[in-house]
Amino acid sequence: ADPGFAMAFAALSQARMWLFWNFPGFQDEAELARLALDRALEVAPNAVETRLAQGFFFYYGRGDAEEALRHFAAAEEMKPSDANVIAAIGLVLRGQGRWEEAIAAFRRARTVDPRSYNLAFTLADTHFRMREYTEAERVLLEELDAQTTLSAQLLVLLVRILFASFLLAAG
Repeated sequence: ADPGFAMAFAALSQARMWLFWNFPGFQDEAELARLALDRALEVAPNAVETRLAQGFFFYYGRGDAEEALRHFAAAEEMKPSDANVIAAIGLVLRGQGRWEEAIAAFRRARTVDPRSYNLAFTLADTHFRMREYTEAERVLLEELDAQTTLSAQLLVLLVRILFASFLLAAG
């Protein structure tokens, strides 16, 4: 079988897990994600993309952060310069409350893919969740300087940061 199909099935599994995790009306997506993951495992069980999809399946679908980290670590070992893998590790660490380790992972992912506004958003959002508003604002403003268009996602977070900073100053 064509290993490219494994990449497609792995990407489909990740997309379905994202829908499952983010939208309450998409609970059936977890089973569809598992089916796509099974196909990726049949074609290329040790591909980076398959291990990444396995990690997201365990993290979002089963709530098993340790098993997710195991798959993400295996993917990172195969491809240490993959920003998506590094960011996935950061997401799990953030979910575990391991804030500084998550920040370090997101920063490392940004060194691999400095043009990713999604990584900038994730890093800034993590600083925001830590109530490090000045650092969150710095990351976003740095990203806004680098982008030619303003992402609505970045703008919304910037407004949230500025509002939180205002409340802190006022209160």
